[in-house]
Amino acid sequence: MSFNKPEPEYEGKPLSRWVAESKDKDSMVRLLAASALGNIGPVAIPALTELLKDKEGWVRNATAVALGKFGPDALIAVPALTQLLKDKKVRMAATKALGEIGHEAKTAVPSLTELLRDKSWTVRDAAAWALGKIGSEAKTAIPVLTKLLKDKEVCVRQAASQALDEINKDVR
Repeated sequence: MSFNKPEPEYEGKPLSRWVAESKDKDSMVRLLAASALGNIGPVAIPALTELLKDKEGWVRNATAVALGKFGPDALIAVPALTQLLKDKKVRMAATKALGEIGHEAKTAVPSLTELLRDKSWTVRDAAAWALGKIGSEAKTAIPVLTKLLKDKEVCVRQAASQALDEINKDVR
């Protein structure tokens, strides 16, 4: 009698096969592996975290999206996702993933706060949203978020207002 758990699978392939494909020389294979690993479950987080180093931006982007699905379970990916905030090809997906991780992404607060000063309103909007999801751990962003209440873009003002509500709700 065996008590070993079967290896998790997705679309008929075991985790180990998807991990191997995440290292394939063909970027399309790596992209598909990132998506599949995101559907396998938290056991795939270490492989996905490694895949954030891929040379192709679209693979890194898909990987960040996949990690965001795991919320706080993806804590080990926070440093790598934070580094990706500097990568213009991937920063929106990394920002969203950090927001989905929530409170556990508190070490990303300084980098996300810096994005609140970005020229792109979509980046400011996403960073404000993510900081709101992090909650009270993002209280150091309050002064910059408060300035965004006067941003020229209504979406940014709304995101900043909601973020301040979430941060202050958690502080109380």
